[in-house]
Amino acid sequence: MPAGTAFRFVTLIGIALAITLFVADSFSETAFAGRGLARARCLVLHDLYPATSGALDLDGRKWRGYYDCLNALRGGQLLWLAGGLLLLALVTWLIYQAQPWWRIRRGRLVELRAVPALWARVEPSLVELTRRAGLPAMPEFRLDPGSPRAGGVAFGTHRRPVVALDVGLVLLHGRDRPAFDAVVLHELAHLRHRDVPMTYATIAVWRAVLVVAVLPYLWGVARAVHGGLGWDTSTVTLLLWFPVLLALAYAARTSVLRAREFHADALVVRWTGDADPYRALPEVRAPRLTAHPTRAARLAATNDPRVLLLPGFWAFFLGAVTWQVLTGTAEFGLSGLWVRSDTAGPHVVRVCWSVGVAVLVCLAAWRGAAYRRAGGDRSGVFLRPAAGLGLGLALGTLLVPTVVLDERGLRLSPLTWGLLAVGAVVAALVCGWAGWCAVLLGDRLRGGRGVAVAAAVLVVCWSCLGWLLTAHGYAGAWSTVFSPALDRLDALAGGGADSVVVRLVFLAYTGPGDRFSATAALALVWLVPALLARPPRAAFTAGAVGAVGAVVAVVLAGLGGAGTPEGALVRTAWQVVAVVAVQVVVACAARRAGVVAALVAAWLTGVAGGAAIWVAHWSGGGVDAVVARQPWHVLPFTAVVAAVLAVALVRRRVPARQAEPVRRGVSDRSVARVALVPVVVVTVAVLVPYPPAPSAVALLPTEPPAARQLDPVAAMRVWAQGGGQVLLDDVVQAQGRAFFGMAAGDRPAQVARCAEVVDRIADARRFPGPPVPVARAHWDIGLDASLRGAQECTRVFAAPSGDPSPVTEQFTTANTEFLALLRLLPFGEAAVRANTPTTPPAPTTTKPPVDLATLLLTAADLPPGFTVAPPSPQDELTSDRPECSQDNADVGPQQPVARAEVQFSGPGNTTISQWVFRYPAAADRSLAAITDLYARCARYSVSSGDITLDIGVRVVGGTPWVAEVTYGGPYLTLYSREVFVVRGDVLTTLSFHGRRPTTAADTDRLVAAVVAKSGG
Repeated sequence: MPAGTAFRFVTLIGIALAITLFVADSFSETAFAGRGLARARCLVLHDLYPATSGALDLDGRKWRGYYDCLNALRGGQLLWLAGGLLLLALVTWLIYQAQPWWRIRRGRLVELRAVPALWARVEPSLVELTRRAGLPAMPEFRLDPGSPRAGGVAFGTHRRPVVALDVGLVLLHGRDRPAFDAVVLHELAHLRHRDVPMTYATIAVWRAVLVVAVLPYLWGVARAVHGGLGWDTSTVTLLLWFPVLLALAYAARTSVLRAREFHADALVVRWTGDADPYRALPEVRAPRLTAHPTRAARLAATNDPRVLLLPGFWAFFLGAVTWQVLTGTAEFGLSGLWVRSDTAGPHVVRVCWSVGVAVLVCLAAWRGAAYRRAGGDRSGVFLRPAAGLGLGLALGTLLVPTVVLDERGLRLSPLTWGLLAVGAVVAALVCGWAGWCAVLLGDRLRGGRGVAVAAAVLVVCWSCLGWLLTAHGYAGAWSTVFSPALDRLDALAGGGADSVVVRLVFLAYTGPGDRFSATAALALVWLVPALLARPPRAAFTAGAVGAVGAVVAVVLAGLGGAGTPEGALVRTAWQVVAVVAVQVVVACAARRAGVVAALVAAWLTGVAGGAAIWVAHWSGGGVDAVVARQPWHVLPFTAVVAAVLAVALVRRRVPARQAEPVRRGVSDRSVARVALVPVVVVTVAVLVPYPPAPSAVALLPTEPPAARQLDPVAAMRVWAQGGGQVLLDDVVQAQGRAFFGMAAGDRPAQVARCAEVVDRIADARRFPGPPVPVARAHWDIGLDASLRGAQECTRVFAAPSGDPSPVTEQFTTANTEFLALLRLLPFGEAAVRANTPTTPPAPTTTKPPVDLATLLLTAADLPPGFTVAPPSPQDELTSDRPECSQDNADVGPQQPVARAEVQFSGPGNTTISQWVFRYPAAADRSLAAITDLYARCARYSVSSGDITLDIGVRVVGGTPWVAEVTYGGPYLTLYSREVFVVRGDVLTTLSFHGRRPTTAADTDRLVAAVVAKSGG
């Protein structure tokens, strides 16, 4: 199987795993966390809210409690993660198994043997082509009768390979035999490479990701948005991030399918001896991102098959991005389980990440070296994969969930961009160094030396690149630790050039990694190539001169200055800079003898300079400056940087008589490898000691850090997502059911509804309140008012009768507070910032709504002979104008929140009906809609069974507003006078219905009684 194809296939698998893990983790957040999202809920329970500066809470007890909280969810989360991966594997397997059957069924492919006339013509050729391709058995050949093209396709499984030939290709057999052979051999080359199973596994993985991860995630987002959560920043960000991952997955899929075509063409060229075996076939124009390369691209590969060994930019860029996203997603999903600071998890993740990066680096080095050994002479063999690898690792850092979900953008600070740029350069240099070592290995790449070089690459990747995995997290440390430290050092140094030098040395001194691992990794940078190709004598000569120069530089840089601890710090910084300057000069001088010479010379210069700094600052059993304790925090790094600058600035001169030995890695000016042993011994000797500095000035501030300032918007978002919003909704909904249930008349059921409110409030009380003071005030006042209302509700409706006005008053107060709190949740972020500096508002008071039952007429208000009657049954009516026959309560822009009604019957089948509606806003809006409807519905008809009534409406108007309605039937005509009274949010309707028209004199007294009850 071609190595490039396998590499690209692994890249696709990595992206598929990353997408599936993220989606599974997203669902596990809500499935096993109770109410709210798991991480946010644990943050709320342990009072860990974001700060405006991004600084973390330094209380270790809170973080231990947070991790324990998440750890309790480990089983459920792992179940989701494992279930998502198993489902992905299962769906992939099902699609993979079904694809051959579906292709045969969809294309109506028939066995070529089943067409005797064609089979007899092409069978000898197919047998010969199968033998030429080196296949142990002939595959199953099928015919595509519906395709006139001269093409074919290889598909099937490992156990049952199938080659489908278009009918146009079969008919070409007799007219252009070379073209027929080339196409068939191309499909057989896929079987020879055994890339057909990988090809269809690639397609199956792509489709399985869409089914298992993408569609469920989009469904979850749509459900959340439809459920009222809205389009918050994180949702929009993820919807933009997800297509990026899908684009990467699609690019990997296309890359796999394209790479296999080039390798198949290379075999066809070798079997036929023709560099352009498809010249007689017409070129089919395909889209840019198609799985099949263009004719020009095919010719470029067949003319020089060695280019297939070249490691390209895009393949390694995609591989690096994929690995960064996969490890970042896994770390994000497992961060609360064992990938945490108080366990070995972060170290395990860093080692695993380093192994993956080392594999990418070694693969680029191996393929580039193979191209060189094959005689390839293109320039920049290692430059392209190195650039792709470095850029992919840097940009991939921005695609991990931790950065994507950082809505405040703290992880995308200028410091982060700067670190990513440095990381990209370092990664490119590491890749180039590994390629250089691979070339030096030559044919010994697969032996023990190759394994040793691979181990060295792993160590270098772990130490020099491991920090790149968490480069986005240094922004918070910068604002809380490094920036105050730089300001303090600036003040201690007194400004000017001293401040600049001290700041530079401080940043290098406090870089990521410890001195042991960093020094070991940087030592391997010169030790491995020096062992593979003997170090030149000039390396030690220049190193000796540099050592003397470093000692002199330390002495000169230490002259003068104050004798205070601050002065010692400044002198040490200048001495380090002086040694670095000597390293650069020595490296440039030694560069003419080779890269190894520049590295070794700069390294020896740094060793001597570090020892000289110790001696210069030794006093009373210790040193007088912190930097002087261990200059090897800085000097090994600067030695490698000096060598890199020398390589970039100075060209090596090789005499013609030495050109051939140097190319083989051995020069007549080389020394034995044993000469490297003293260099290693001296390095260890200066690395291990760490003398004390009792009187030195501390680099980092000793005073406690300033108090963290809570970020109100981010804190409220965490509180809402952690369960606060769900609990608030529970209380509001339970209270709403109790509020509207007061008009239902079922007192036992109302007692149960009020008890439910008490239970919901108890649940909310067990959860921490909002972290922002103004929001906490609304929360507490609202819950207190709701609890008082629920308790009063239980008391009133448990008795035979009682005044519910106190209940409505408390519930209204609670609703006012809850609405104010809702405005402070994520969809009202501006209100949080505007209200944070203010004091909690005083409780609002509202006039309690009137109980609607007190507005109804009684028998004492009516003329003699009228008694209370049960409500009339509602018949099923049909109308020629349905909008005219709708209930008055359904007319207008708002629906009533409460209603009451009563009906009286009197002499001569006369009825008086009263309806009272309370609306959430002023009732005159609803009356305006009713008057407009009556004006438009002057004539219409309604039917009930076989009876049809012709209805006429006459608007009288006035205040109260009056309308007269006539119901004309086949046997009887009825008359109705309807009067509408509005008071605030209450609308009262009186209907006088009988066999004779009703006049104003008949209704005025009752209307006056209604107005009096309404407070008019």
